[in-house]
Amino acid sequence: MFATRERYRSLLAAAFAAALALPAARPAQAQPAGPHWELAPVAGWTILDKDMRPDNIEQLKDNLYLGARIGYFANDYWGVEATGGYTPTEEDVSGGQSATMIHYGGDLLVFPFGRRQPGFFLLAGGGGAHLEVDTYPKHETGQVNFGAGFRSWLTDVVAVRIEGRDVVAGNAGTGPDFFHNVAVAGGLSFALGGTPKDTDGDGVPDRKDQCPDTPQGAAVDATGCPTDADGDGVFDGLDQCPNTPRGAKVDAKGCPLDADGDGVFDGLDQCPNTPRG
Repeated sequence: MFATRERYRSLLAAAFAAALALPAARPAQAQPAGPHWELAPVAGWTILDKDMRPDNIEQLKDNLYLGARIGYFANDYWGVEATGGYTPTEEDVSGGQSATMIHYGGDLLVFPFGRRQPGFFLLAGGGGAHLEVDTYPKHETGQVNFGAGFRSWLTDVVAVRIEGRDVVAGNAGTGPDFFHNVAVAGGLSFALGGTPKDTDGDGVPDRKDQCPDTPQGAAVDATGCPTDADGDGVFDGLDQCPNTPRGAKVDAKGCPLDADGDGVFDGLDQCPNTPRG
């Protein structure tokens, strides 16, 4: 039980350290926008509770963890996932019997820092678990799990994901009422159905946009930078007088000024104070 508490504390300490580091992270330049699905195969290691010995089986060896997550993410702050994991193991004695531990269920994921990357998240959920040892009855129980991790987008479709979770399984046999099994795993997450992030809405994804703060409605080139065909300082798409002669002064709408009303635009007028008429 002491070893279980130490694993639990280590998991929380790692999550807390990641949480402290994340507020300084920057908004992502590549990630899917809007509601989307994600598929994440993962692999790692399971640290099994040393007290997990129902029916007096021998202590089980820590071993490989394989799993998968399928989730729906409504926005940058939360999502839900179906989750499952598998650990093949054996009794930690000479000639020990083979064993299998499986957990499955659903989780809620919360991203406290939204679009900031790497995307730190907290998870909690529940479902079922079973432990099967060759010559012993299969133990089917419920489980709750909680943990933390991060997901960092490499492109608008692919992210790296690393997580740690404590799977707290009930006991259908002899021994303690429940067991703590810690799984640490990582893999790639694939976005399905999302669109590339475009913060300023100019039609150029953030990862390609060299001018990320373009005013709404301005026309842009392939790099996401506003164009100004007549060179009057008012961007195309916002310019209500798009064919202003070069050198003429304009107002905020891009239309030429003529302070003395002589028909020659300010900036081109060599006698700017001509009397009216």
